[in-house]
Amino acid sequence: MIGQSLPFQNGKVAMLTQYHEDAAAYEQGAQSGHGRTAYDVCPKGDKAFLVGNGKLVNGTNCGIAGISINTQISQEQKRAAWLFCVWATSAQTQLENLKLSSGGTPTRASVVQLPEVVAAEGQPYGTGKTGRIGPSKLPNALTFPAIKVGMADPNAILGPKIPKFTEYVTVVANEIQKMCAGSQDPTTTAKNIGSQTDSINGH
Repeated sequence: MIGQSLPFQNGKVAMLTQYHEDAAAYEQGAQSGHGRTAYDVCPKGDKAFLVGNGKLVNGTNCGIAGISINTQISQEQKRAAWLFCVWATSAQTQLENLKLSSGGTPTRASVVQLPEVVAAEGQPYGTGKTGRIGPSKLPNALTFPAIKVGMADPNAILGPKIPKFTEYVTVVANEIQKMCAGSQDPTTTAKNIGSQTDSINGH
């Protein structure tokens, strides 16, 4: 969500919804204990926005990604692709990735449970299970307590995939940038995203 991240990083926005673990981008002082950002699960929002009669939960929507290997390529290429998949999803690679600015939540529980990763979640501030502030040698791990709460039952939503996701992301980025630039208000932004999303999906 680049449209949201830049104003936040520049001190123009006090709070934002973030769908990626970008703590390292914000926590320049995290290693020395001067982290500036707290993390929590998304609020539940207004019941009026809920479609149908489902249960109102917070916005921790869990997408499911997949890896595929082209059946039309040579056996040698298939083997190389498979080896890449094994390497990319290995515990060691995921741990190393946490040490870089890219970060990301490890998909392997064993990585999240490593002592150095647990220690990197930082010290609690205030009350509650989610808020954390440095120091941390793995700044993206500062988001993990909030992620664990957000992914716990009944907070997570295993939502359906949007067929035209690329177009949807473009709509969201464009509309949020207009809002952050001050050219339209949040209500108009939400309505524009809704109507354009309906339109690209044939509704």
